[in-house]
Amino acid sequence: MHRGIAMTDDKNIGQKIGNYELRELIGEGGMGEVYLAEQTYPIRRQVAIKIVKRGMDTAEFTERFESERQALALMDHPYIAKVFDAGATEVAPTLSWSMSKASLSPNIAMS
Repeated sequence: MHRGIAMTDDKNIGQKIGNYELRELIGEGGMGEVYLAEQTYPIRRQVAIKIVKRGMDTAEFTERFESERQALALMDHPYIAKVFDAGATEVAPTLSWSMSKASLSPNIAMS
């Protein structure tokens, strides 16, 4: 449940963002929302994808987000999800990573 409604009722479910189809809202925080998604090309797999909230697209924030996703991409630890892709929608940066029990933790997914 999320704000009193099931997270699967989110209006973004089923939308495509690049090669990803959003399946389920799995977390939300101050920076944005995290969805369970399916990568459809060039391979099919489940991923988590973070979509930054509208209005958080200042140059300072974008630089910080890009630094964080670069740092995550360089890390190699069993409890840190592997970064698969980084990009942007028309309005916000995005980040996709491997699905694991660790990546579903609210503290890890939205930190």
